[in-house]
Amino acid sequence: MGIYRDLIELGFFEALDANVFDSNSDLLEAFKHEDRIRCGVLWALKWATEYCPRAGRNNSISKEGLLETVLLGQTYDVFVDVLKYAENDLVKLSAVRESKEIICYEGKNLTGFDLDIVEYQQTHRPTSFQAALTNDSDQLTSHWNAGDYRKVIRQLAKYSSAQERQIVVDPKYLAMLGKKHASVSQPTLVWLNRPQDEVDSYVFNSLTLPSVMDESVKWNARSFLETPIVNVENKFCALSSDLKAVACVDDYMLRLAARVDPTQYSSVSGLREDRMIDTCKAAFESESNPWKFRCRFRLNDPPQEGDISVSRSSDSFVIELKSTLRPETPWEVYKRNCGLLEGISQAVALVRRGVARRGLVITDGYRGDYRCWEKALRYDVPIGTLFEVNELAQDPNVAVELMKRRAGVAVAEKTERRMRDRKACLLGWTLRLVDSGAE
Repeated sequence: MGIYRDLIELGFFEALDANVFDSNSDLLEAFKHEDRIRCGVLWALKWATEYCPRAGRNNSISKEGLLETVLLGQTYDVFVDVLKYAENDLVKLSAVRESKEIICYEGKNLTGFDLDIVEYQQTHRPTSFQAALTNDSDQLTSHWNAGDYRKVIRQLAKYSSAQERQIVVDPKYLAMLGKKHASVSQPTLVWLNRPQDEVDSYVFNSLTLPSVMDESVKWNARSFLETPIVNVENKFCALSSDLKAVACVDDYMLRLAARVDPTQYSSVSGLREDRMIDTCKAAFESESNPWKFRCRFRLNDPPQEGDISVSRSSDSFVIELKSTLRPETPWEVYKRNCGLLEGISQAVALVRRGVARRGLVITDGYRGDYRCWEKALRYDVPIGTLFEVNELAQDPNVAVELMKRRAGVAVAEKTERRMRDRKACLLGWTLRLVDSGAE
């Protein structure tokens, strides 16, 4: 955890430097650094929990060895997703024993917009709508509701923030450059006590990385921010910046609930879609020239259901809703994409049956990647989020163009640009990711 703190602080320094000197590319690298470090540390902690004795020696491994383990975890995290993709015939693998290379052929361009969307999504972090869709009273698990979780994580974040110092750039130096005051909170390793209240204690336990690393935890826990608290003997520690980040984003609460109590979580997950419908209805019916709004309608021969249809004068379209938690890994991106692609197919089918002139897919945050947009562009069924609903109700044509731009779809004609090869060391082998088909 100390190594983790040091590495995250390095990323904060990079971000602060980028902010002071207005270097967007450096800021992007700082964000990537932070993300990959978390992946590596989570795997290092899972391996430690699974393989190391509970009563270990403090000097059993050097700092260099710890750093090497974290870097291995970063690459292993990618390798896990490569194997999942290959198992489902989504990529092709080639192992070259002589050169000790594992080559992952990610396939040819699905559309000419591949790299445009990838580059855009690397520099624009997705925005979530989950806070507005999850009420405090929602019983996300058998032991705690959303309000219980929010209360505990905010208390932990407030305590953590009080333990931090500020990293301040020399004001005299900034004055020489004509820059304003710049500082950032220093990531700090904080020690925590389990709450005495029974419900708060349940939340705290859920936020703690499990000490018993069974198969379900090892392979399903892929985001460190779901369980940022680590049990060290009879004490608990976490990184202050992690607790503050988790307190600001409800996605991690929902991800955690879905993992620790999937049955209870599923029983209340439909509430978010109900609230998505309410949000859409309010937007379309509040216009000065209101739309005719219909939700959860059913067709016969053959039977088919639709989420929303709206019409006004000569304009009409169907909206398929998809509630999707923000993806944290490539494999999660693939699974989210499956839902969006299904939504596009549903909208196309409804349009072909004459329900409306065109179709849309609306989500609560995730806009889909180039795989989704290949189909979206082909069938003219754009993907938007609840953030565009008011704009959609005002002027559908303008809103559709905004949806495309916000997803990163280029205005220019298709290009054939490819992503550069990426490679990393994996226990003496080189893992290469290649943006082309198998040779």
